[in-house]
Amino acid sequence: MDWLLRLEAHPDDRSVRTEFEAWLGRPANEAAFDEMKRVWARLDALATPVDEPEAKALPPLPAIAAVPSARPSLLRRSLALAAVALIACAAALSWPALRLQLEADHLTGTAETRTLRLEDGSLAMLDAQSAVSVNFTAGQREIVLLEGSAFFEVVPSTERPFVVRAADVSVTVVGTAFAVQTNSRQVAVSVQSGIVRVASAVGAPPATLTRGERLTIDRATRHDVRSEVAPEDVAAWRDGRLIVHDMPLRAVADELGRYQSGVIVFEDSAMADRRVNGVFNLRRPVEALTAAVDTQSGRIRLVTPYFMLISGK
Repeated sequence: MDWLLRLEAHPDDRSVRTEFEAWLGRPANEAAFDEMKRVWARLDALATPVDEPEAKALPPLPAIAAVPSARPSLLRRSLALAAVALIACAAALSWPALRLQLEADHLTGTAETRTLRLEDGSLAMLDAQSAVSVNFTAGQREIVLLEGSAFFEVVPSTERPFVVRAADVSVTVVGTAFAVQTNSRQVAVSVQSGIVRVASAVGAPPATLTRGERLTIDRATRHDVRSEVAPEDVAAWRDGRLIVHDMPLRAVADELGRYQSGVIVFEDSAMADRRVNGVFNLRRPVEALTAAVDTQSGRIRLVTPYFMLISGK
């Protein structure tokens, strides 16, 4: 899909065409591109402008950078592009979403947070688009964080350790307040109060964290980084804040995407990999994303109310 975006945006750029032809020379890439073209063609034939009553019924979103209203064919292409992105996203996410539905005891939707009172009196607070399963036995209290972020306030019990598992990382406590975040790239553990022990299933020595400490584990390399965090900033999403320190713009978009419906696509990986710092308002995710992109001299095009395209200016 990235190549469809680039070719559509730069139809007369010979360097883009040359790079594309080199990429297309690999059989697997050629087959994938042919399939995407077939989907594109079907959608382009079906796409028609939205009738005025239907357009008024769409949920409003602020116009970030208006897409030029040029030829009707460009409108059809934009609609088809959005549909292709949505179909690709749906295909990529359908199995993980089904898995969460099957495995989770509790899960949250877009822009939804939830506080759970567990059977032992402990509290579990779920961030948007997060999921957990709960397994309490006579000897152990276990939570599996399947997706997203959660904050825990644990009732002390030396007889029943409280364990949170995320990917192949386990966090064990007796009584404390801490947060765990998991995504496709990393697992992060932050401590607001008390002491936690963080262990990896691959056999690395456990790490002990205390108040104001964070451990971030790269899921691909197993490399971990210990850092400091202000206790009041642990799980800042509870206060509607996203605090970012040297984070790729792609990761910022992923976090803000938990608070808005639709698809966010980067036109090029260089923009997606740029590093961002700042504090952003999760209650106004579109404005927050616009501010983050502006710090990197990028721009956002709102192709449809549910499809945002990020590129350099």
